[in-house]
Amino acid sequence: MEKNKVIRKKEKTPHEVFFIATLRIPVLARDFFKAHISPETIKDLDLESFVLVDNLLKKGEEEPPYASVIYEGYTKAGVRVYVYVMLGDPREDPYFLKHVEDYSARLALRYNEEGNKGVPVIYHCALVM
Repeated sequence: MEKNKVIRKKEKTPHEVFFIATLRIPVLARDFFKAHISPETIKDLDLESFVLVDNLLKKGEEEPPYASVIYEGYTKAGVRVYVYVMLGDPREDPYFLKHVEDYSARLALRYNEEGNKGVPVIYHCALVM
């Protein structure tokens, strides 16, 4: 099998379309975060500061075969963090975790290109369909 080839079809399912449309609404995304991120972590986040991050693809790049949403915000201590929610199925895509890693690297690059030092804090929510 070709390296990094994605087995999953490109068309998004109605479930994925609904999921992404819902998470693009900040108030609903905050409720989702409260339900899926540990209470110990949630208490440290300033959920009101979170905004939807535009797609991290570079011009000409193909859209990933999975549905995802990224929010950027801050902790109550003022540290910038990202919440990356990805919907997919590792049983259908053996490179599922590679996709998580790739997008995390893009977030880190964006963070450093903006003049920040070090590595950003990224919370992953990978949901299996």
